[in-house]
Amino acid sequence: MAYGRFIPAAGSTSARIALIGESPWRHEDVAGRPFAGPSGALLDRWWYAAGLTRADFWIDNVFPHVSMIASVGQRDVEPWANDLHDRIAALDDPYVIVPTGNVALRALTGKSKYPWEPYRRRDGTTIPGIEAHRGSIYEYVDRRGRRLKVIPTIHPAATFRQPMYAKVCVADWQRIAADAKHRDLRLPQREHFIRPTLDDLKWYADDVLPTTSTRKRQRVRLAIDCEWVPGGPLLCVGFAATPSFSMTVPTTLDYWKSKRRLADAMAWIAYMCGNDIPKVLQHGHSDAYVLRRLHDIAIAHLDWDTLAMHHVIDPNAPHTLQYIASVYTRQQYWKDEAKSPQEMAKYANNIEALWTYNGIDAAVTRELYDTFHAIISERDMLQFYDDHYRDIFTPLLDIMLHGINTDDQRRRRAYNRLQADCIAIQDDLTRMTGKRLYGARTLSSRKIMSYCYDDLRLAKQTRLRKRKGNAPVRTPTADEIAIRRLMLRYGKKFGEVGEAILQHRRKYQLMTFYA
Repeated sequence: MAYGRFIPAAGSTSARIALIGESPWRHEDVAGRPFAGPSGALLDRWWYAAGLTRADFWIDNVFPHVSMIASVGQRDVEPWANDLHDRIAALDDPYVIVPTGNVALRALTGKSKYPWEPYRRRDGTTIPGIEAHRGSIYEYVDRRGRRLKVIPTIHPAATFRQPMYAKVCVADWQRIAADAKHRDLRLPQREHFIRPTLDDLKWYADDVLPTTSTRKRQRVRLAIDCEWVPGGPLLCVGFAATPSFSMTVPTTLDYWKSKRRLADAMAWIAYMCGNDIPKVLQHGHSDAYVLRRLHDIAIAHLDWDTLAMHHVIDPNAPHTLQYIASVYTRQQYWKDEAKSPQEMAKYANNIEALWTYNGIDAAVTRELYDTFHAIISERDMLQFYDDHYRDIFTPLLDIMLHGINTDDQRRRRAYNRLQADCIAIQDDLTRMTGKRLYGARTLSSRKIMSYCYDDLRLAKQTRLRKRKGNAPVRTPTADEIAIRRLMLRYGKKFGEVGEAILQHRRKYQLMTFYA
């Protein structure tokens, strides 16, 4: 592509924070400096809240020319990505480098992916992008041999399309501001025991479950995490009584080599799950269900669930372990530990990567319990947690295990009524349009699009779709949003037909519920 205006880096080379974007855009073209438009204004607000100003930064882009298109291409980025390392090496003494977005993160660290690269690996797993890595604290060795911190964050422009990102960006900038005051990574130190013997299990139980001091025993909280194949066997169970140490117990005959030793290991797991120590899990119903269903192991005193605890603290935020760990701990992103070829290369085999992944899950869950319990206590909401969360854990697990009693006659009557409604609507649509818009089971999106865009010549509605291995493309659609847009624009011509289509889809969806 043709290069636009060159936009030089801004800020002092002695700044403690180096901010890296993708490429300048039209606002930067006018101002002659990076991050000068709406994205820069948003950064100024976040920086002010974190106690930072633009004077604290050296700011540059991977590709420093004004881009003529929405995203720069491979031939433009790669030479400048190499040059970026030289530009960083020329800085005096930065403490933190902040890549914003996938291009900057990929250019600097090799993590994430460029827009032109496939978003899946050959085995079908998705390559994690900036949403996964944001907030993590990585180490980068520059071309002068200096060890610098890297804390990725989402590009502020992304929040205009996805406002939910703003909250995590604010949290990231709070972390960046704090880390700009020191050089150290200060990552959590954890040990993960992944190849135990039966003697090791006995030692761990004796160490975790002290019998000599009731007071000490009352302070213990045991985090539990399971890994299993969906619809298949349990692979391992991880335990962590502290954030710094986890014990992962494999649950396969291949590991224990004999049915007797495997039975002894499962008996030990049942003992650890069934004792009177309060348990901590993340989305614990899944783990509790699998243990009970596959091995008849019950988790006693399932008192604390970090997902529920975080819901008390911040109900509108995501509650995945990945997200809450990125905000409330200094644990690097690890959810690719058993998937990424680069990460798995650290281990002797794939199963060791899975066991370590399981141990990290358990240790991080245990750390989050301490943090969340302190916050909930400070807000005087422990009783609220008991009343609205803990008290429903057992009933919900019973529903998962045994289901809900239903009135089968009423179910069939509801299904038949909805089916009759759908047939009546199909007949109405045939009368209104002069066409059969339905297929073998329900309305055909292809026939609806043909009627709307070919017969009525309404404005074609499209949506952005990702195709495997290719860039996103816009394709025609007749989804609910498209139908509603057409109803608003062509009320007299399409309003009645559009309402009938939406009614049919709602009733058909309900019908499948009663099937």
